[in-house]
Amino acid sequence: MHKNFHCMLAGGLLSLTVMTTPVFAEDIPNFTMEQIIVESSVISADDPLNISDVNTKIVKPGKATNIADLLKDVAGVDVTQRTLAGDTQDTVRLRGFESQRFSVLLNGRPVNSTGILGGSYMDWGTIPLEVVEKIEIIKGPKSAKYGNTLGGVINIITRKGTEKSSTHVQTDFGSYGYKSYRFDHSGSDGSFNYFITAGTKEADGYLRNNYLDSKDYSLRLGYTFDTKGELTVGVSKVETERGFIVKNDGKTVGMAQTIAIDPDYPIADGDIMMPGPGGTAAKAWSDGSYWKKTNTYYDLAYTQPFKTGKWKISYYKNNEKREEWDPQGSPAVHRLLKPDQSYSWAGEVEQRLNARHKISYGYQEKTLQYGWQEYYSTPTETHPDPSQKLKTTGVYIEDNWSFNPKVLLNLGLRYDRYELNRDIDTIGAFARKPNLTGNSLSPKLNLSYKVNDDTSTYFSIDRFYRVPTSREFWWNYYNSGTVVGNIPNGEPNKVLKPEKGYSYEIGIKTKQGDRANYKANLFYNDINDYIVYDNSAIAKSYANPPYNLNKAKVWGVELETEQKLMPNLVFFANYTYQKSDKSGNYKYSPWESQTDSIYYMPEHKANIGLRYKAKAGSEITLGGKYVGKQNVLSGNFVGPNMLALNKATLPSYFVTNLRIIHPINHNQEISFYVDNIFDKKYEEAKGYPMPGTTYGIGYKISF
Repeated sequence: MHKNFHCMLAGGLLSLTVMTTPVFAEDIPNFTMEQIIVESSVISADDPLNISDVNTKIVKPGKATNIADLLKDVAGVDVTQRTLAGDTQDTVRLRGFESQRFSVLLNGRPVNSTGILGGSYMDWGTIPLEVVEKIEIIKGPKSAKYGNTLGGVINIITRKGTEKSSTHVQTDFGSYGYKSYRFDHSGSDGSFNYFITAGTKEADGYLRNNYLDSKDYSLRLGYTFDTKGELTVGVSKVETERGFIVKNDGKTVGMAQTIAIDPDYPIADGDIMMPGPGGTAAKAWSDGSYWKKTNTYYDLAYTQPFKTGKWKISYYKNNEKREEWDPQGSPAVHRLLKPDQSYSWAGEVEQRLNARHKISYGYQEKTLQYGWQEYYSTPTETHPDPSQKLKTTGVYIEDNWSFNPKVLLNLGLRYDRYELNRDIDTIGAFARKPNLTGNSLSPKLNLSYKVNDDTSTYFSIDRFYRVPTSREFWWNYYNSGTVVGNIPNGEPNKVLKPEKGYSYEIGIKTKQGDRANYKANLFYNDINDYIVYDNSAIAKSYANPPYNLNKAKVWGVELETEQKLMPNLVFFANYTYQKSDKSGNYKYSPWESQTDSIYYMPEHKANIGLRYKAKAGSEITLGGKYVGKQNVLSGNFVGPNMLALNKATLPSYFVTNLRIIHPINHNQEISFYVDNIFDKKYEEAKGYPMPGTTYGIGYKISF
């Protein structure tokens, strides 16, 4: 293992050295229209954490329908989608870690969901693209400011009111009945600024019963006082209705092939109703089943600058309500859920002590709460289920120390504490009150060395501490009796432990004047008490609770380049290699022992393409995406209510996409996209085929 790691380090640096071919002397363009620009400063005097930005500008790159679409081409990010138009089960992984192992923030505050039933760790469709200005990505647990993370941080920064009033109206139409209508308006009046947006989105769906109907609204207000302090108030609301994917796998033909039940849709697996503590076991959804969900986010922040820095205090609250229907099921199902009722506040200070030291420190308190749920199997039968709270508290301090003109050192220390307790109690097994607590110190060290004006290197070693989510705690604790989980032979109670360990990274960034830039880095994560839990399959069976494995390791290489081939033509490419290894006692989930690697982690991933900008302003992007084969879990019913989970392999695939944006005049533009130009047959999630060639066209007017 360590031999392989050293070989990858040498190979990565060698590859970077080879990629140095001179091009032209003009600036590398930073497109301002509908392109996704992944910016990572080649030389940064104040960024030892090596933050990358996905700069969306005017956000509508091709057919992108949610933020997960924007992240597909980023090195070190894996996106798994099952269907079109932003499915709630789109999965984003940062360096191989799913969203419960990294933090998703909206203007610096968390938006990860907490629900145990009907919720998801992160529903990327709850943040409208049109409110996004850029996305900051910190890979790895480098920053002391952000706790409870292993993979890093994705911080989504929304747009603010502009000094000059502006309005945009946009329409888009695409394959499978996709259409959207957007409106936004921003402006200011002296010290007051505002940003308003509204939109609708709908699609017939590529898979059976998987239609989409969504509406969203958001308002962001800002006011600057005479003291230069700024008060910001925001509220956003997303209302979504979506049909559950219904299994379209009919009778067996011969030994292997199947035919579709409904020939209008492809053969595919379906969604599975997760078991309710007061309801039935896991089962498939029926035709006509659907869910409705309303997500409302509230936030309030005040920032006050002072002579040597600034301080900020902020508060947020999430309110998610969801209803599920299966009117043709046996039995019929109606569930009321409140998957996310979280809230939090934080105070932070940034201050420059002198020419060499810039410090930041703060206090954060989060209450992750998923609220109650009720299950109705008949009009007269109700099963109320309990709620629990997971309270996390964090205190941190960081020092950005300019040791000398060439060396920048970031030293950080973070203290985390968590407390889990029951919020609402019922009778029977649910009356038990787990009062679980834990705490940890996490030191951080990040070093950046400027070799010369064109090249810098960086190194980091950081301790991480990841508290189990409310959902993991719940399913570990749920089963009746005196043990945690369905542990055989009366084995003593074993409560989930937090994940902890160390993350290492080394890298180099360089440029050739203003003609090209290159970046390479290697990372290694050593994880103790790795939690085994698959939110898409294992949680649907009572018999398989989450539990701790002894050890897991994740390591890899990321290579990136952007080169200007001509004054108006740019070549871009990135490559990600990632590996994993886990070990421990697999007796609670035998499917985990079928491979020593972590599921859903492709070993190879690459993006390559060309961006062309004509003098008249038209832009064309032709890009290809490669994803190597990967081990996945495949869940299928072997009886009316029993899931069989087994290892499966998703084959590799390469798809080619085209984007064209053309300005009609100074305030109007049209866009056109073709995805999967060569009609490649592939799957990103096992059992859910992706569509072939798809098309779309958009029109936008600004005034």
